[in-house]
Amino acid sequence: MITAFHTGVDRLIIINDLMHSKLHKITVGVGVPVISLTDAIQAFARKEQIERMAVLCHYSPDLYSHYQGVKGCHMELCNREEAAELNTQFSGSPNLFDESHTSVQIMHDILSRCRQDGVKHVLLTSPELVYLLPEDTDDLAIYCSDEIHMQYAAEACLACMQQDVNTSHNVRAQ
Repeated sequence: MITAFHTGVDRLIIINDLMHSKLHKITVGVGVPVISLTDAIQAFARKEQIERMAVLCHYSPDLYSHYQGVKGCHMELCNREEAAELNTQFSGSPNLFDESHTSVQIMHDILSRCRQDGVKHVLLTSPELVYLLPEDTDDLAIYCSDEIHMQYAAEACLACMQQDVNTSHNVRAQ
């Protein structure tokens, strides 16, 4: 088996939720550190001091079980029925982002339930879900997991590059 180590790769970024659910097997197989979505969300929640966050998805919540691994922040996944209903709306609907569309109403209902449950932070697992947000969301902090992960990955890569620069300076100085 050729690992990422043999190809000169020193970090692997997982960008797919399904792959995140198989992260342990992938990590063992590649032999290099993985910049995972779970680590990114965990670091973000700690930095922002978020203790509780709703996770909205439009596929089966089972694909997003890795969010439950976020330490220090209780992640509440939307229920299976809501996710299935949103997924149904996403599959081939030409009017998906029309404010009168069913998907916008579903999102409104989910966010209303979040408010009733006292949840103030909402994580969208897909950038498309942003287009379904109703206008009355000023009282909620809404984040997109892709943006959090991209920022975290960029910072991790820059830190790795800086470490390489520092190492090469130290070698030259000797």
